[in-house]
Amino acid sequence: MKAGAGLVLTAPFTPMLFMGEEWGTDTPWQYFTDHTDPWLADTVAEGRRAEFARFGWPPGDIPDPQDKATFLRSKLDWSQLDHEEHRDVLAWYRELIALRRARPELTDPRLDRVRADYSEDERWLVVRRGRLRIAASLGSVPRRLPLGGRGAAVLAASCPGITLDGATVAMPPAAFAVVTV
Repeated sequence: MKAGAGLVLTAPFTPMLFMGEEWGTDTPWQYFTDHTDPWLADTVAEGRRAEFARFGWPPGDIPDPQDKATFLRSKLDWSQLDHEEHRDVLAWYRELIALRRARPELTDPRLDRVRADYSEDERWLVVRRGRLRIAASLGSVPRRLPLGGRGAAVLAASCPGITLDGATVAMPPAAFAVVTV
C-alpha cells in the first residue's frame, strides 16, 4: 500500500485520493442514493443489478443503493485512526505530501522531463524527475535498482532497509523511496 501511495503522490499528475485512502481505511465504498421518486429509485437499483450481473455477481450480493444500510456501511470509521497501522499509513501520506510541496520536481507536469527505467520481469521501476529518483521495488525479493547517477540521500522511504550504494539503491521487497542524485 505504501509503495502504491508513493507512486501516486510522486507521479507527474495531480494526485487524486479517495476518502480514507490516506490512512488505509477498509471501509467499503458502496454506491448509494436517496431518490424520492419511486420510479427513479427502482430504475437505478435495477440498473445496478444488471450492471453487476454482467460481471457475474449474484443478485443477492449487490447492495441496494436506496437501502439506508448501504449508506451506513460506506461511512468512514474514524476510530481506525486510533490504530497504529492506520496512523502509520497517515504519517506516510503526510510525509509524501510535504515532500511534494517542498520539491518542485514533483509538481512539474511536463512529461518531457520525466524518464523511467524499469524491469517488468524483476518488477521494479525508477522514475527520473530532475535530481530526484522515484524508486519502487514491487516484487517479492530484495533488489538493487539503478539510479542513473550517484545517490546522495534518501528523502523518503516506505520501510527500513533502503540504502544507497553508489549509483544503486538497495530495496527490500514491496518498497518505495525518493532519492536525490
